[in-house]
Amino acid sequence: MGRSIVLEESKDVGKRSRIWSREDIDHVISKNKGSDLIEVIYLQSSIPYKANWGSEAFSSMWSLRILIILCNVYLPHGLTCLPSSLKILEWQAYPLQSLPHRVHLLAFPPLISSLASLKELDISDYNLKIIPNALGCLPSLEVLDLSKNNFENLPDGSCVFPPSFSGLASFKALNISDCNLKTIPNVLGGLPLLEFLDLSENDFSNLLDGNCVLPPSFSCLSSLKFLKLINCNLRDGSIPKDLSCLSSLKELDLTGNKITHLPAQCVANLSLLSTLHLSYCPKLKYLSNLPPNL
Repeated sequence: MGRSIVLEESKDVGKRSRIWSREDIDHVISKNKGSDLIEVIYLQSSIPYKANWGSEAFSSMWSLRILIILCNVYLPHGLTCLPSSLKILEWQAYPLQSLPHRVHLLAFPPLISSLASLKELDISDYNLKIIPNALGCLPSLEVLDLSKNNFENLPDGSCVFPPSFSGLASFKALNISDCNLKTIPNVLGGLPLLEFLDLSENDFSNLLDGNCVLPPSFSCLSSLKFLKLINCNLRDGSIPKDLSCLSSLKELDLTGNKITHLPAQCVANLSLLSTLHLSYCPKLKYLSNLPPNL
């Protein structure tokens, strides 16, 4: 009954509100026949196939709200655009390594659970309040941008990162700058391959005197090469006394903080450290025991 009503909407497939047959979907997308009348695309097939879709094939479907693809589709031209109207995306065996930027989805778990080969994910400025547990279902994920979200904090100031987060075995780069963090989540220490971490623009000034900004679990981050703590309201006592556990660290950025000095052994044993940023630290008085590469 419902399909009959849709078929009566127009003889032109590209001007119907819903499309579900493989032939119609191929015709509309490969021929750029899509219009702002299409709201739902549902493709299900047991046969893998190569789709001759252009990288911007969805760009004219301004009203597309639901895109569900339950089959193996090879996209030789890639995918650079999805409409901003899209709210629900479920794509079985998603063939690419990243999603087009600025896809604001309501149904986050379906998106994640079907994109097991995804390597890069940008969900910055996404108005997230919590970290989705489904992120732990991305075994191939290497790069994640969570910046400019507004995460909720527990009464003790901590932010809840799901335990599954530490299961991201391939994880190499994380940006959680400007996310309203009050403390650094301990679970981040469970990412042994992490090479880049940006925690800038979070206010850590509420740490108790003498409490280090980096949790004890960071002693496991021996692969970390770049650490950014820009404008975090750090002061004396919040900088670790010894960062030698971060044996691969090449760049440390402490720009815009309120420290007067670095602890004597803070960076002394970081033999690979070649860049130390301390610009706009107006209270800085002296530095000592710097490693030889600085």
